[in-house]
Amino acid sequence: MPSVRAIILRIALPALAAAAGMAMPFPGGAAAAGSDEDQTIRVLRNTHSINYGKAITFELELSAEGAPITEIQALFKPDGPRVVSSYSYPDFQPGNHVAATFEIPTSGSDFFPPGTVLTVSYRIIDSDGREFTTEPIRVEYLDPKFQWNRRTENQLTVVYHDRSNSDIDRLFAAANGRMSEIADVYGIESESDFKAVLINSSLEAELAFPLTTEAARRGHTFIGFAFDEFDQFVLWGIDSQSFVHELAHLMFAEAVPSAIASPPAWLNEGLSVYFESNDSRNAQTRLRGVEDEDDLMPIRNMNRVPGQRRDITLFYGKSGSFVGFLIDEFGAERMSLLLKTLDLGTRINDAIKATYGFELDNLDDVWTARQFGLAEPALIPVSAGEAPAASQEPDPSGEPEDQPEGRVAPSPFVQLFKSESAAGEVFEDSKWRSFGNWPVIATSLGAISGLLFFTLRSLKNRGSNRRRTTGA
Repeated sequence: MPSVRAIILRIALPALAAAAGMAMPFPGGAAAAGSDEDQTIRVLRNTHSINYGKAITFELELSAEGAPITEIQALFKPDGPRVVSSYSYPDFQPGNHVAATFEIPTSGSDFFPPGTVLTVSYRIIDSDGREFTTEPIRVEYLDPKFQWNRRTENQLTVVYHDRSNSDIDRLFAAANGRMSEIADVYGIESESDFKAVLINSSLEAELAFPLTTEAARRGHTFIGFAFDEFDQFVLWGIDSQSFVHELAHLMFAEAVPSAIASPPAWLNEGLSVYFESNDSRNAQTRLRGVEDEDDLMPIRNMNRVPGQRRDITLFYGKSGSFVGFLIDEFGAERMSLLLKTLDLGTRINDAIKATYGFELDNLDDVWTARQFGLAEPALIPVSAGEAPAASQEPDPSGEPEDQPEGRVAPSPFVQLFKSESAAGEVFEDSKWRSFGNWPVIATSLGAISGLLFFTLRSLKNRGSNRRRTTGA
């Protein structure tokens, strides 16, 4: 049985849907005419089975009255705001009566989280070149050995098994109490529908979570992952603060949706840690026992989540505390502006200077001094000539030192054991006052063309770069 060919359609999803709609659909079990009255295709069977943790297997049985069926193409697309369609060629023998099978792998590099909903249809071609398209079917990828329940309130659906109503009540209460606060700081009006899938054991987590480092896996370091391309997250347990943490990741993706944006992990994770309690208490819990600033990484080096358990705990602790420092010291509006600046493709160091008016290292030094009771250095505003414009051309190499990996946002396991369940904007416009000659204008047009080129290239490649995951 062949597996799916990992072929990404290089076309916009709306265009794909329109193209699929042009083909003649027909319902399963019923005869339907194609492009010629002499040909009728009948769907005798269209089924699937879930081999959880490995693959979803699809089986299709067809009969053709007229020319034999020579080609079948399976089209499938997960639900989500940042996904692409893929296709596979099922295994079958051409003829007037065919049985075709294909698989969608769900593990390893082809990982799909539980709760993913896939829409699957088939494009059928006979020997005369006529095309037919089946009605789409929708498959929700969940472990079939459990009896799953679901509950929806407002924009949030929780999918769960073997949990009491009171457990779910607490999670919705936590989410309802935080979503508007998160939206205010992020500067968004959230309109997305989110899904949370709850699992109950380490055995379930082995199959429900993506691959992480071996050390993190052995230590059960993470208890949740958010998958912003699907607008859903998976959580082990019913910890309300972890639930809010993962929800904050999905809303972060709404605030910074651009394909050219490279938000650092410390900002994404730090905001999620901060919103667990809407202050820095949980962050400080993770830093308990740290007495020397040398035990912590400089914030400029915290663009990726580390791999060792203790390093991960300290990473989340400093990230949450530093983000809390920025919000408490400069206000939520400045954080909203920072996210908007990052969404333009501006690198974090330049975005910090543009929105806060200080160097990132300078802000880190002040946070460190306050954290460890050291002599506090002065905040030194960047000069007007050093402050960058909010919009920056992205690095075409895709590998700047402060560009993070995909948005992998796992929730740390340690959360299960917590003790508790103005600087002015500096935008320099002097460069734009000197447009008095054509060479300057030509140079500016060239820069704009370059920005458009890299933007379009990033958008084209966004589906094939990686599956973005977010966590706590």
